[in-house]
Amino acid sequence: MNLVRSGPLAALLALLLSSAGQAADIEKYLPDDTDMVMALHVKPVIDSALVKRHLPSLAGEYGPAVLLAMQEKSPEIQRAIQANKEDVARILRDPAEIDRFTGFLKDTVSTVVVATNTQGGDANRFFMGIFGDWGRGRVDGVFVLLCLADPSQFKMKKLGDQKYYVLKSGNDAPIYFAAPEDGVIILSQAQDVIELGLARAAGKSKPALKKDMRTLVKGLDPTKALNLVAVNNQAQITMRGHVAITRDVRAELTVETADPAIARELAKEASKGIDSLKELVAVLAGDNAKLKAFAQTVSRGTKVSTQGRNLVVSTDVSGKAIDDLLGQ
Repeated sequence: MNLVRSGPLAALLALLLSSAGQAADIEKYLPDDTDMVMALHVKPVIDSALVKRHLPSLAGEYGPAVLLAMQEKSPEIQRAIQANKEDVARILRDPAEIDRFTGFLKDTVSTVVVATNTQGGDANRFFMGIFGDWGRGRVDGVFVLLCLADPSQFKMKKLGDQKYYVLKSGNDAPIYFAAPEDGVIILSQAQDVIELGLARAAGKSKPALKKDMRTLVKGLDPTKALNLVAVNNQAQITMRGHVAITRDVRAELTVETADPAIARELAKEASKGIDSLKELVAVLAGDNAKLKAFAQTVSRGTKVSTQGRNLVVSTDVSGKAIDDLLGQ
C-alpha cells in the first residue's frame, strides 16, 4: 500500500514541525489483552555515535532503492526517482542533509510502539502508536486532506464527535488510524482497537492492563534504543529486553521464570538455539570474509547465563566490528 505521497507528506511534515504537544501515556492506548510491547525510542538511536558514523553512507547506497520500494504503486514517481537516482543518492549521502532530517525526526517523534496479544490473539488486532510533539488538530487536517485527495483509498468515519480514518488498498486488510490527542497517532487493522483509543482519549474508558504487564510497561527505558517486554501467564514467564546503541551495540534479554530449574533448562535450549544460528550464519555467509568475521565477533560476544530464577542472554558488538563489516 502507498502511504507516502509527496504533497500530503510534505504538508504533514510541515504541520508536525510547526506544532507542539505534550508527551502521552503509552499505557493509556494499549488494548487490555496486550501481553507483548516493543518500543523504539528515536532520540537514543539518532544521537548514537554509531548511527551518526554510518547513516550517510548507508542512506546514499540503499536510500534510492528504499524510496523506489515505498512508491511501488506509483510508477510515475518511481520513474522520476530512477531518472534522478544519482542526485537522490548525493542528497542522501550528504551528512548535512542527513543531520537536518534526523534532527527534525528526533524533535518530532519520540517513541514508536507496537503491541499485540501473542497467546491466541487475532493478529489483525495489533496496536501501533506513534508518540511525539505535534498538535492533534493539524494532523487531523492532513488526514482529511488525504481523504479528499484520494477518496478511493482514504475514508473518514465519525465516532460521536471524534474522527478516525480508514486506508483500503487493493486486497490488503484495511488499516484504521486516528489522532486521538496532541502528540499521538494510533493505527491498527482492528477497528475496535482504534475506537477504544478514542474512548480512552475522551475519558470514556480507562486502561485495564493486567498488573504485571502494567508494571513492565511503566519500566520501559527511554534511554535505550529498543525495549521489549512480554508476559506469558501460561508458561509463568516474564521477559524484559533492551538494545542500547552508543559507539557499540549491547542487547540483553532477561527471562524471569517460576523456578531456577526452569531457568537452567531454558538456558540449555537457548545455547542450542544460538549454536544452530551460528551454523546457519556460517552457511549463509559463504565466501564473504567480512560477514564471517562479524558473525564470529557476535558469537564471541554472546553470553547465556542464569541468575536464580532468571535466564539472561546478552550480546555485545563493538563499533569496530561493525565498521569492518561495512568497510569503514
